[in-house]
Amino acid sequence: MTHDEALRYLASIEGLGIKLALENITEVLRALGDPQSACPSVLISGTNGKGSVAAMTAAILSRTGRRTGLYTSAPPPPLRGEDPGRPGRPGPPGGVRRAVGEVRERIDRSSAPDPRRSPTHFETMLHSVNYW
Repeated sequence: MTHDEALRYLASIEGLGIKLALENITEVLRALGDPQSACPSVLISGTNGKGSVAAMTAAILSRTGRRTGLYTSAPPPPLRGEDPGRPGRPGPPGGVRRAVGEVRERIDRSSAPDPRRSPTHFETMLHSVNYW
């Protein structure tokens, strides 16, 4: 999969909309090998200040040598050309195509290709960060 093919694939699934139930994402996570189980995370919620707190938390953890990834409602790091493990730094050449290609391949091998069960654009981008 080329970089342009990866972006076209992501654009093609944008129209799938939002899926509020957890069954779909649970199946996608299973097809991807349940990557969330191996990834310690920090969830920041609230009304105001989440972006600042998230950025400071990522910077602190990164400075202590931990590999960090920061996801906010802004476009995910791969689409900005950044390395999700090193916020603000350029990602490796071919990172988008490799990450999206890996996620698409695993999804296509699962039962998720059914359009009613296919992952949304948001879900695909979020999981692509794991394969960056």
